Amino acid sequence: MDPLTALGLAGNILTFIDFSYKVISGANNVLSTSNGMTPENERLVVLVEDLNIVTQDLVTDTPARTENEKQLCTLAANCHALSGELYQILRRLKLGDKKSKWEGLMVKWHSMRKEKEIDSIERRLNGYRSQILIRLQVMFRYVFG
Repeated sequence: MDPLTALGLAGNILTFIDFSYKVISGANNVLSTSNGMTPENERLVVLVEDLNIVTQDLVTDTPARTENEKQLCTLAANCHALSGELYQILRRLKLGDKKSKWEGLMVKWHSMRKEKEIDSIERRLNGYRSQILIRLQVMFRYVFG
């Protein structure tokens, strides 16, 4: 075997070992948590639940009186919908009743596959959060300024 082929094979083997380690250690983390989720997904669920509560309070049925109120309600509604979407994804990435090692591996595997989608939604939620804060600052400036 020529040296370049051997180097490529060694690199592939190391990549496979690293990936396997991440899946297996992640599965052990999932099995050791109280709610059967990866620690990162567990953290996100707490944030998303809080965000749902906050944005639900901002979305009102009463008609907005000012343009700032209309924009705030729109931002909150979009944020609420997106956080609900993330919550549904995260809800599917947890252990069932069995709590077997195989199920732990599958939860970690699916979590790794959804990582980019979750990160994308999280970035969009951060954008909404920033816009909501800016809108609230503008509104407070009119009220208290």
